[in-house]
Amino acid sequence: MTNNTALPETVEKPVRKRPFILTALCLVSFVFFGLISLLLLISLLYSGSFRNLINTYVTGDPVSFVGVFFVLLLMFLLTAAAFTGTLLMWRMNRKGYYIFVIPVLTICCYQLFRNEIPVLSTAILFFLLVSFSIFYRHYR
Repeated sequence: MTNNTALPETVEKPVRKRPFILTALCLVSFVFFGLISLLLLISLLYSGSFRNLINTYVTGDPVSFVGVFFVLLLMFLLTAAAFTGTLLMWRMNRKGYYIFVIPVLTICCYQLFRNEIPVLSTAILFFLLVSFSIFYRHYR
């Protein structure tokens, strides 16, 4: 005897294919924010040496160890959040876009108001921000 009970068919969600340009942007962003995060993590270990270097070569008020450590920690957290947002955008998750935008806008605003920071680094961040915004409708 045969069993004629049919199993209910599962409806699969259509998998959205990631556009090639979005893949390239994610790879560039992985490298950019990954290397910066790694360098900032290493520099946290040597924040005392950075304090000595800044106090030796930069005129003005001397900076403390805690001040240098917290600035490096904040920059590490912002770049790590941007890296995490890129990872989620790689998976086509819309939440990753928001996780990416907040730290990148924060870094861009900081860099725009500092005279010592070259415009090129701000332009790279702004380019990534605008480029990922173009693909906003592709995220789920």
